[in-house]
Amino acid sequence: MPVMTLLHPMEDFSKRTLASIAGGLPRMLYLSSLRGDDGEYLHWGMERIYGKPATSDAIAACHLQVLRDTLRTPLGELLAELLTIAGTAEVAESALADMRANLPKLIPPAAPRLMHAHFSSVLVSLGALIHAAPRDSTPQAA
Repeated sequence: MPVMTLLHPMEDFSKRTLASIAGGLPRMLYLSSLRGDDGEYLHWGMERIYGKPATSDAIAACHLQVLRDTLRTPLGELLAELLTIAGTAEVAESALADMRANLPKLIPPAAPRLMHAHFSSVLVSLGALIHAAPRDSTPQAA
């Protein structure tokens, strides 16, 4: 019978969950979806193994690290991520509007104010880049 190695909750979540999600913005969206109305992080599988407090603390720490990593990512890469998950510029604009509206859930509770402001400005910048980009790069038939 195989032996299951128990990891620290943060390492478990990083290796088994976050590693399967490519990109900072998709990870931020996923992490925000795990936050309940009370701000606590909920993950049924992790809670069964580690308990509710350890799970919430581990996911909160991972969320803060993902925010740090995302803020270090060049805007061009973030724009490419956004367009990949959205599919079109119009959907990307709508997704950015949703992110700005849900900023309190997107930002981990332990994030300093400056990180909050930085991430907010990244979202505004991404919106400006999408708005400035040509809508249709398909060549028109003559």
